[in-house]
Amino acid sequence: MILANNKSSHDLQLRDLKLIMNIFEKMNRLEYDFAWANQITDELMVHQPFLASMMAGYKFDLPPQEMDEVLKLYVAVWEFFKTDPMAKVTAITESQFDRLHTFNVNLMAKNDSVDGGTISVLLSVIIQRFGTRPTFQQMNVQKLGALIVGIRSTIECFQELVM
Repeated sequence: MILANNKSSHDLQLRDLKLIMNIFEKMNRLEYDFAWANQITDELMVHQPFLASMMAGYKFDLPPQEMDEVLKLYVAVWEFFKTDPMAKVTAITESQFDRLHTFNVNLMAKNDSVDGGTISVLLSVIIQRFGTRPTFQQMNVQKLGALIVGIRSTIECFQELVM
């Protein structure tokens, strides 16, 4: 899925980009497929309960249309990482997420950046969606910033699990 020692970085990024685009195409096709939604929910409850709980918490913070778009991003992150056995064996913890979230908030406050390696492809596609989806275009900058930090922190949690 994400790591292969004998391939070039460009090849890995291209492969990851194709995987990500396939994930979003699948999500668009299955958007109203409740069986698929239930399957994803069940997978998250079993393998990544903190992520499932965090996603459920958005219902208190976002109106339904915004929540739908945000949940799709987290589902895309899960779909991207779930093929790695470690993502199903080791769950993201609240303390792990909090550590990375705090780091990313501080990073954004400094207007710094770090080399994200393969996560940059996934994060880049997600950030691109912020610019092209009407629901995200209507959100204020503070809300978008908070979502980017949350998504990035989640991606980095999975990256730690699978490396």
